[in-house]
Amino acid sequence: ITTERMDVPLLAYDEYLVSRSIYSELNFQQENEKKETIRKSIPKRLKDSCSCTPVTARHKLKKFFPVLNWLPKYRWKEWFVHDLVSGLCTGLVATLQGLAFALLTEVPVGYGLYSSFFPILTYFFLGTSRHIAVGPFPVICLMVGQVVLAMAPDEKYIITNSTDSNGTMIDFEARDAARVVISSTLSFLIGIIQV
Repeated sequence: ITTERMDVPLLAYDEYLVSRSIYSELNFQQENEKKETIRKSIPKRLKDSCSCTPVTARHKLKKFFPVLNWLPKYRWKEWFVHDLVSGLCTGLVATLQGLAFALLTEVPVGYGLYSSFFPILTYFFLGTSRHIAVGPFPVICLMVGQVVLAMAPDEKYIITNSTDSNGTMIDFEARDAARVVISSTLSFLIGIIQV
């Protein structure tokens, strides 16, 4: 290692010599000058982004559906039995949770099965993690249940019945149908907001 001045001793191998020019504001502005970006028209951008070869089409398809990427590499003999057992255990837990969370959401219990089955099925094709179980969450179910109770309380579905000793009865079918519509609409709108 040499230096420009002769009176400065040579550096040892375990030392560093940092030498750089002085950086002024003018130098900084010239180096990092903001360049004007010319925006392409929408048809030009679509043409550039949609030009597709079979290789890029396959790559984009695998990116959108990760199952196409990992399923051909799956080691059936080594992993299938373990994955089957863990899938059954996770499925049983998710099913029981779905039933319980349907009660928290104030909808018929059968809809809890839908909320525990369809997210897992969708995540199989679109998911990127092998170590995740998706489904309903208790806090969200309680919050949706509060909205459902506020918008479709039992009092709105009381039927007067002269043959009954109490004289009133609740129309459970109409109430449950309205509650399902409210919770489904709320879930759909939240999904749109998240997307």
